[in-house]
Amino acid sequence: MHPDAFAKKYDVDPVSGCWLWRLHVNACGYGTIRSMGQWLAHRVSWMIHRGPIPQGVDVCHSCDVPRCVNPDHLWLGSHLDNMRDMDRKGRCLRGGPIKLTADDVDAIRAMRVFGTSQQFVADRFGVSQVMISRIWRYKNWTCERRAARSS
Repeated sequence: MHPDAFAKKYDVDPVSGCWLWRLHVNACGYGTIRSMGQWLAHRVSWMIHRGPIPQGVDVCHSCDVPRCVNPDHLWLGSHLDNMRDMDRKGRCLRGGPIKLTADDVDAIRAMRVFGTSQQFVADRFGVSQVMISRIWRYKNWTCERRAARSS
């Protein structure tokens, strides 16, 4: 993907400096590029701005914002490095990242009663619309690891 085309797909948050992916996000809130076969947007950003990613290496977020594609907020590490970083920041439960508390989930479920759109709720809580759908359907509320992680 050309850098100019990529730049049209995110908005810059003036406070955090995060480049927030505007297009499709997966159930865990990570930006994806469907035209490239569901590639993760932060990995594509790394390749555009920093170069190749070695086989089996994660592209990790120092800002802890899954939608962020700012290469200055990304770093390369092993999967273990990434899990240790999440654990150190208190973002792990049973091996998965936590973005929502139990109180958040209760509030999200309550918002369904008032006819609020899933996208509005997702934007308010900083998660994907798919995650809100799963919460409303009582599927689960923790991020499920996907095989596409290395895409």
